[in-house]
Amino acid sequence: MHDSECIIVANPAAGGMRRKAGRNRIVRLAADLGCPLIGLDCRSAEEWRHCVAEVSPYTGVLVVAGGDGTFADALNAKRGDPVLAFFPAGSGNALRWALRQIGAEPLSAATIRRQRTRSVGVVMCNGVRKAFSASIGLDALAAYNYQVSSRTCRSGLVRYTSALLAAVRAYRSPDVVMHGGGQQLSLQRCLTVIVSKQPFYGYGLRVNSGRLDDGSLSLRSLSGPAIRLMLPLMAAACRLPPSHSRTGTRYVIQSSHDLWMQCDGEAVCQGREFTFELLADHVRMLL
Repeated sequence: MHDSECIIVANPAAGGMRRKAGRNRIVRLAADLGCPLIGLDCRSAEEWRHCVAEVSPYTGVLVVAGGDGTFADALNAKRGDPVLAFFPAGSGNALRWALRQIGAEPLSAATIRRQRTRSVGVVMCNGVRKAFSASIGLDALAAYNYQVSSRTCRSGLVRYTSALLAAVRAYRSPDVVMHGGGQQLSLQRCLTVIVSKQPFYGYGLRVNSGRLDDGSLSLRSLSGPAIRLMLPLMAAACRLPPSHSRTGTRYVIQSSHDLWMQCDGEAVCQGREFTFELLADHVRMLL
């Protein structure tokens, strides 16, 4: 393969790419740039990740078209050091809000040609998965439910609400111990622990502190009965910063029983011990 200034990789399974309007937008962008558009013929997530690994060493800018999970797959599959750009085509698109927070403009042929970039950090989760946001507990169980939910359930916010309600009914609150920043914190009846480089979930819900370009990880924990989620959820919907969060560069969290961990909206694994480490200035993002 010959080197290219820009390559677009699009995930055909992303919500926006399943609609004709979404595909037309990405096709027009590729035509405006005169660059390759690949990935739309991939038949599985594994094939799509392999495609990213193959093409990423041969481009200066890799435009990723899809949702937060798509971008996380590209972040973990890429080789070389291309600048990464996000074309939001998922359901919640949390990364769009995080990029807007640090001054990114809507993606276009002009912004790609200008190549204004910034180095940002990521979270290394359990030493195997890079992410911009991760959590364990109730919301991670909801992410798992979302992934396995029936095809008869609508996609997007309605589907996620159904997955969250199912998680609330099934969730058993553990006791957890968190180590980080030279401190140890014990938490009973833990609902969730969020460790992130950026403060948003999908649909612009602000659930944590921090920015992509700051020099630390932000940790926020919630405990008690599930009804206690109501006020934080309302504040998140208003995009209000949380009243309290911790910052550090490494956290180890131990649970009294198995919990799901999610990374950028994708349920990844279950376990009782989780490690989150900052990889500072790890990737260059297009603004």
